[in-house]
Amino acid sequence: MPNAIALVAEYAPARLRNTLVSLMFSGYMFGGIAAALIGVGLIPAFGWRSLYLVGAIPLLLLPVLARMLPEAPRTLLRRGRTEQLRATLRAINPATPTDGEIVAAAPERDSSPVASLFREGRTRTTLLLWTAFFMVLLMIYGLLTWLPQLMIQSGYPLSSSLSFLMTLFVAAIVITWGGGYLADRFGARAVLTVSYLVAAVFVAALGWLDGSALFWVYAAVALGGGATFSAQIFANALAAQSYPEHARSSGIGWALGVGRIGAIVGPLLGGALLTAKVPLSVNFLAFAIPGVIAATAVAFLPSRREAVEDGTVGKVVLDLRES
Repeated sequence: MPNAIALVAEYAPARLRNTLVSLMFSGYMFGGIAAALIGVGLIPAFGWRSLYLVGAIPLLLLPVLARMLPEAPRTLLRRGRTEQLRATLRAINPATPTDGEIVAAAPERDSSPVASLFREGRTRTTLLLWTAFFMVLLMIYGLLTWLPQLMIQSGYPLSSSLSFLMTLFVAAIVITWGGGYLADRFGARAVLTVSYLVAAVFVAALGWLDGSALFWVYAAVALGGGATFSAQIFANALAAQSYPEHARSSGIGWALGVGRIGAIVGPLLGGALLTAKVPLSVNFLAFAIPGVIAATAVAFLPSRREAVEDGTVGKVVLDLRES
């Protein structure tokens, strides 16, 4: 995922970067919808192991991806494959000059991309992004793991509980596409902060809807779960904009890596709460509070102007020079 995000961000025009990263990452939600639909049919008939067999089928696409996806621009330059880079740029924009030198506008200043995450004023950005990623992945994987079980405990059958997951993913696609457009217009930081807060409010609300009309339960799942997933996608796009090109993959990768610790904590937390037999409202509140913490972390991120001034954001990726 970090490489896919960085690759789209590096080739996308600045005015559409959030939209295109969100559009690319919505494939994750389409996969989630497919998994929920397949699970409803397969689990009762063949058991949960059948899902793993079906889940391995997409690995057949690996040769296609390896052949058709372009390499990152700076990697092509470093390896001297300028003609391949020029061909990719012409595919994106036919007006790309056919001659002239292609050079990186900003040289790589750090021998270690990881070290660059903490240089030139980027320590604050890195630590705040890590906090936000940890919290939102705790929410995502806690909900993915335990939402069906929590709904079963509330009296819903397995088929309905799995349909809640499908509702979550459908809502996430809609929110992601709309939010990506808004992020390009009003800034990713503002949209991300609102997404975290919406997620927190409606995830917490799920704990108080026991016995309510099914419509309101689905609405809360859609808005709370959908905003949680969408927030992660907006966070990916924001992280891609927060680092210079030579450190972008490392920046996103480390943020997601720290987030994976939250992805481990989330299911463990949900399991501990279920074992303790706490009220349903406490279960959902435990997954809502991280959304508030993540929103606070993002609110304190440097503004776009501050990031450019302290060198956090690379101004230009490539420069086409006429010979």
